[in-house]
Formats: sequence, structure tokens, C-alpha cells
Amino acid sequence: MNILQVTPTEVYPPKKGGHHRTHGLATGLSEVGDKVIRFVQSGNINRYFQRGSSWREIEQYREYIANSPPYDMARVLSKAGIRTSAFLGEALNLWTPSVLSDLINWADVILVEGPWQVRSISEITNTTPVVYSSHNVESEENLRMLETIGGSIGYRYVYNCEKEAIEYSDGLICCTSRDRDLFKYLYDADTNTIVAPNGVYKSDLNSSVTKSDINHILEDYDIQDDATVGIFVGSARQTNVNAAKYLIHCVKKLPESTSPFVLFIIGSVSEKVDTDDPNIYKTGFIEDLDPYYEIADLGFNPVSEGGGSNIKMFEYMVNGLCVVTTPRGSRGLSDFPEQSYIVSSRDNMGITIERVCENKIKMREIGSMARKYVSENMTWSSISSDLHTEIENL
Repeated sequence: MNILQVTPTEVYPPKKGGHHRTHGLATGLSEVGDKVIRFVQSGNINRYFQRGSSWREIEQYREYIANSPPYDMARVLSKAGIRTSAFLGEALNLWTPSVLSDLINWADVILVEGPWQVRSISEITNTTPVVYSSHNVESEENLRMLETIGGSIGYRYVYNCEKEAIEYSDGLICCTSRDRDLFKYLYDADTNTIVAPNGVYKSDLNSSVTKSDINHILEDYDIQDDATVGIFVGSARQTNVNAAKYLIHCVKKLPESTSPFVLFIIGSVSEKVDTDDPNIYKTGFIEDLDPYYEIADLGFNPVSEGGGSNIKMFEYMVNGLCVVTTPRGSRGLSDFPEQSYIVSSRDNMGITIERVCENKIKMREIGSMARKYVSENMTWSSISSDLHTEIENL
């Protein structure tokens, strides 16, 4: 099957959860035998000053990056206005490059990542099925707009974009059954709906971390042998910022009797939080997380808002970490074994951390069970194999 994946902006190399989902699906579908090409509507501005083709080979698939002033201006206006890629869809209606028309004719199905371009792509093609590939429910994800001056206008625009995406698409891909039900509730969505969860790469199953890598971190941060190490990984989205601030608050309140505890806040989220606790480290963005996963015991996801599911959860699990999360953070884990992660209310998060630190054997058992389940069921290849079948049946 020839699959055209359409994205508003560049996602490779992946730096955020949404990037990993987009790249993971493209990789997984390629691994099950599909031919995948990605059309990127607006690339990095630096590409205007670089020589070379707009085409590039990415692992098992190809990508075309369509840098053009109208598209890039639409992206800038979108980010400055309502902080989404909403206006890029409108720009597609003003100018459709011939390469996109050719790719649409080549494709058996088109997967549009996010709602912003669905209507425009659907209007360009009359015969190729268009599938809205969602990462969350945007009208839920952007509720904070309503708290800002004039935000109701931007929120209405987001709501209408998502509503049109469902109306104009031939199918809808959701991360979780919760998202599927919310789409149905908000928009009375009666389109063909597929639940394709987030996953992990095959390469995540085998660690290449050396003992030297581990010792380097342990020595740099002076981590004791008997210390429990926790990590929270995230981008600078407000959902993650709020979760990180709350986690820092809980860790600082741990009683002195608790065994030595070290927390790493990793990713751009660490630039948005402050702490003077000597046992909490903010690292910024780190390209290779494997050494940190190797020394960690606990993976945290104490979010209280947001839709979709967090890819960080599956990365924690495939690395054998014991996951501690909130009920909201556990969305997308309904099919997991009951004892493969720990759910705690935010009010009890501090107590939960304290109790978990007291039983490292149980902690490792939970991490091992989670790793086994994710390794056997949650690779992008296995997820994409099921997705391929569902798409064929549209």
C-alpha cells in the first residue's frame, strides 16, 4: 500500500512525543511492507540558506520538505496567534505544489497528522481516502486559551478546525479509546474510527549503554549506591510544566527518613521550572536518554490534564522503570497488566513515592512486568501491522 503522510512541520529527528508518534507510525508501516512518503508543508527556516534537494531518505521511508514563503508565513502567524499550525491548512488552499498533487495521485491513502490540513487535503483530492491521524483531542488540549484575553476567538477556530477535520475525513485514528469516545461526544463523530496506541521503536528493546556511560553520570551527580533515582521527561508544554512543578513539590516534602532520593527533570520542561533542592537536577534537552534510563528506578508522569497518551510512559516501561502516574496520566494503559504500573492521586503522590522507595524489590518486579508487556505488544511495528489492516478496510 502506498501511504502519503502529511505533516504541518518537520518531525525528524523527533524531539517531542508528537514527533515520535508521527515518525513511529511511518517507520512501523514501512516495516510491515507499506511504501511511505511524508510531505512536510513547512520546513526549518534555515533550509533557505542550505543547498541540497527537498527530498531526503529517512530510515525506511522518504520525505519531501516544501519550504515556501506562503507556507512559512502561515506557520509564523499560526504560532504567534493561536500557537498551533492552524493557518497552514488555509495556505494549502492558496497554493498547491505540483509535487503534492503527484504524491496524492500516487497514494492509496493519505494520513494527515493533526486536524489543520485535513479539509484542504480532502478538497485537493476527490478519490484518495483521507484519514485524520490525531495525537489528542485539540479542543481539549487547548482549553487554556479560554483563560486568556481574546482566547475564545482562537479556541473557536481550533474547535472548528477539528470539527471540519472529522467531517472531511474518511477515517479517524486515535491514540486511546478515551479520545475516541471524546471525539464522539464533542462532534458526534460517525466516521470510521481506529485506535492505534503510542509505542516504542524496536531499537529501544536493546540497550547499548556501557558501564562507562553509567559511571560517568553517577560520578557527575555524586549519586550514592543506595539512592533511588527517578526521572521525569517532557517538552515545555504547559501540561508538563505543571506536572514537573508538582513533582518537585512532592519530592521536597519527602521526610528525612526516606532513603536517598534523586530526581532528574529532563527535556525543555526543565527550563520552565525552578528548584533549589540539591537532589533535583534539571538537565535541559538530552539527545541520548539511554544512560539516564539505565540508572533510573522510577519514571514519573504526574499530569492532571491533557489528552492522547504520553509516549514517555512506554519509554519508561521498555527500559524497565517502575512507572508512577496519576489516573489522568494512565490514559492509554487500560489493556496493560494491573500490576505493571502504579497509579496515585496527586494528593497522595508524595506518600506513594515514599512507600515505593521502601521496597526496591517490588519496584523492579513492576518494571520488569511492564517491560515484558511493552516489548511483546507495543512496538511501532506491531501497532502498525494492526493499523495497516484497519486502513485497508476503510
